Amino acid sequence: LSLQNNSLVGSLPESIGGLTYLKDLSISENLVSGSIPWSIGDLIHLVTFEAFNDRMTGRIPSSIGNLSQLQILKLFDNTLTGRIPDSICQMHQLTNLECSDNHLTGSIPNCIGDASMLEVIQLNGNKLTGRFPFSIGNLLNLSTIDLSFNSLTGKIPTSIGNLTKLLGFGANDNHLSGNLPDTIGNLIHLTMFEVYNNRLEGLLPPSISNIKEIYDLHLQGNLFSGELPASLGQMTHLFFLALNSNQFTGSIPSSFSDLSFLRVLEFYQNYLVGELPSPSQWGVLQYFDGANNMLSGNIPSSIADATLLYQIHLEGNHLSGSIPSSLTSLKKVYDVFLYDNNLTGPIPDSIGDMSSLTFLYLQSNQMNGSIPASIGNLHIALLYLHNNHFSGTIPQTLGQLVNLETFYASNNRLVGSIPSSICDNRNLRYLYLEHNFLTGFIPTTIE
Repeated sequence: LSLQNNSLVGSLPESIGGLTYLKDLSISENLVSGSIPWSIGDLIHLVTFEAFNDRMTGRIPSSIGNLSQLQILKLFDNTLTGRIPDSICQMHQLTNLECSDNHLTGSIPNCIGDASMLEVIQLNGNKLTGRFPFSIGNLLNLSTIDLSFNSLTGKIPTSIGNLTKLLGFGANDNHLSGNLPDTIGNLIHLTMFEVYNNRLEGLLPPSISNIKEIYDLHLQGNLFSGELPASLGQMTHLFFLALNSNQFTGSIPSSFSDLSFLRVLEFYQNYLVGELPSPSQWGVLQYFDGANNMLSGNIPSSIADATLLYQIHLEGNHLSGSIPSSLTSLKKVYDVFLYDNNLTGPIPDSIGDMSSLTFLYLQSNQMNGSIPASIGNLHIALLYLHNNHFSGTIPQTLGQLVNLETFYASNNRLVGSIPSSICDNRNLRYLYLEHNFLTGFIPTTIE
């Protein structure tokens, strides 16, 4: 009985239990409301029950455990409440348990490991509490488990290492604590591992480097500490690596330079020191954020090899030297955040070649030289140059910045007059030029 994707209203009638030979029932993507009737348990030949993207309320009846032939249970995107019934564990043919994005409460049944045929568990986006069941390690056929956006507590059990067929693991945005178990290294087929925004702590287990096929590794927003293992550089399929907002120390392993498939690299808000690794092999990197660490040394000129970059965030470090002119060859970059460092030297004259640049934050460094006239070629909206040692005059070409909203150049050594062309910037809302050596008249068109 397939009634999917209509505009049906009302509730599933109690009399549905009379269809005892029914094998497939789909009422998904309708406006069906009300609760799942107790009589659903009478459909002992049912193989598939799909009622997702509806408006169903109430509890999942424990009678559902009578469905010994059921393989597919999809109830996601409703407003179901109450606990997941323990009778789920009796469903020994069940392969898919998908009840995400409801209002389910209580703990995941400890007996969940008895449903040994499970391949997919999706319980994300509920209000589940309690601990991660140890018995999940009995689900040897499991390929995907997503428990994210709940309130689960306790440790990730060591039994997770038994799930050698696992491809995707999601437990982000819970209250999990403790160390990552060393048995995670057994998950050699894992492609996605997301445990961000928890309270996990300690060192990353060395065995994590066994997961060679992973492409999505999210560890951010925890309390991980210690040095980053050099073996992370062996995860050569990675395209998203998020290590930010932890307590990592030490230097960034040079082996990170070998991660040639990286699209996103985030390690901001840690305690990392030393120099940046060479980005010469990061040809597909798009987002690079290492802000708010204690990194030192120069910005490598090989950053120009990351030709697809669109955001560079390295603010709040101890970087020194000048901005390499090669950086200005990056035509796709629209964010450059280099403020709160120890950078010296001038803004490269070729800055005007960065045709996509929208936000340029260079404040609170020790940069000097004049503001290049080529800056007028940009489509920039926010230009922050304050708290440096810039000298010379403000270029007339600043008036060409038709998208400019904020120009902040206070606390420098600028001289001469305020160019009248600055009044051509019709979008300009904030102009800060205090504490310089400017002279002459204020342009009459500044209101």
